[in-house]
Amino acid sequence: MKDKVDNIIQAVKVKEDEIYTVINEDHGLELLKHDDSDGVSIKNQLKSLYNNDFNREFAVENLKVIDEKLKEIPALETYKTQLVALVDVQVSAYDQLVQLQQSYVDNVEDDPATR
Repeated sequence: MKDKVDNIIQAVKVKEDEIYTVINEDHGLELLKHDDSDGVSIKNQLKSLYNNDFNREFAVENLKVIDEKLKEIPALETYKTQLVALVDVQVSAYDQLVQLQQSYVDNVEDDPATR
């Protein structure tokens, strides 16, 4: 079950990267991507270290950039809607991981280290 949820999270990240690539190429923005093969991996890593939250930072920071550019580039609204939906899926998946871990603690291994 955990592997299935992890696969969902990974699929969301891949889809986010696809959207970020389109926005970067079509609208000249420099949105961060999970895939570091785009040549800006050092920039991505430094920004993520600065914010102390590697996974959250991409979605939040990119949505901030998109919000700032919406007046100039109204076409970004469609991408924003898609990205917000992907964040919702990711939050739900992380919630399922928490529930799985709690179920494991409650039902399989009930010792202080697991808790």
